Amino acid sequence: MIKRQAPWTREEEWILYLLNRDQANKWADIANILEGRTDNTIKNHWNSSMKKRIKEIGDEFAKIFKEVLAAASMKYVGCDPIEVNEHGDPINKNDAKTKGYSKEYTKIMKDFERRLLPEKSAIVKAQNQEYYQSKCRDLVAQSDNDSFFRAAANLMLNSGSEHL
Repeated sequence: MIKRQAPWTREEEWILYLLNRDQANKWADIANILEGRTDNTIKNHWNSSMKKRIKEIGDEFAKIFKEVLAAASMKYVGCDPIEVNEHGDPINKNDAKTKGYSKEYTKIMKDFERRLLPEKSAIVKAQNQEYYQSKCRDLVAQSDNDSFFRAAANLMLNSGSEHL
């Protein structure tokens, strides 16, 4: 089910931010993870809304990341995204060196990103479940005169679907 008119939640925007750090505008791949949003909706939201607030979310990311580094007794030197290979090594070693990222620093940052994603995804999944249930209840309430819509909404509500 697509969330056409539903406003974006903070957690969805966090997921978009984290995935864009890692996958850089691969909208279809991001849509596979960001349930209920199409690749075109994601691209439009990124270009129309997120770009204006990227600094705000980036600052929040940096604040939390500084706490993670403090717990690891490491000094914060930045949190600009960096590409790594399957072993966690920076793909462009000069880029990592220029930013002052050691291999351990890069690993901590990537681990932090990977931990945040499932946390935010779990919240979005719960939000989606409530959203879809609400839509079905609305459909049931609006379909007093149409038994087909009422039956379809009840079927969706009672289907045991992971969305509902």
